[in-house]
Amino acid sequence: MTKRLLLGAFPDGGYGLRISEPGYDVTSNPVDNEQLLFNSDWPGVLPIYLLGNVSVSNSTVTVTYPDNLGYLPMASVLMNDNGGGYQVFALTNNVVDVGSLSGYVFEGNAFTNVQVTLYVDHATFYSSGTLDFSYAIYRMKGFTS
Repeated sequence: MTKRLLLGAFPDGGYGLRISEPGYDVTSNPVDNEQLLFNSDWPGVLPIYLLGNVSVSNSTVTVTYPDNLGYLPMASVLMNDNGGGYQVFALTNNVVDVGSLSGYVFEGNAFTNVQVTLYVDHATFYSSGTLDFSYAIYRMKGFTS
């Protein structure tokens, strides 16, 4: 069985917490950061896998990841309706359907249906209006319900 969780002293002399992807021994020295889901030595709170922007106008746009992660990742998204309205949300499940929530008004007073769906190798962005999305996909497994 592969060791995937290490809390305490690292083989390379450091201390902290490391969690590896399935099949990768977290005690490997030197450690391969590309094989880790979390490393307390990383300078940021969440390890960023992919950053980007996409414009969507009454359609669905697909963003393909460079690699198949093998799990549904965690992500955060900023939506801009180009009229000064911004909304930020974090995807801890694989789907956020803003159209089913109240209080999300874009493009003046017209309600816009928005859905962002995460997969192991891509994400889809849907809008029934015109929106710009900025997104961060993290190298961390999302919490699914």
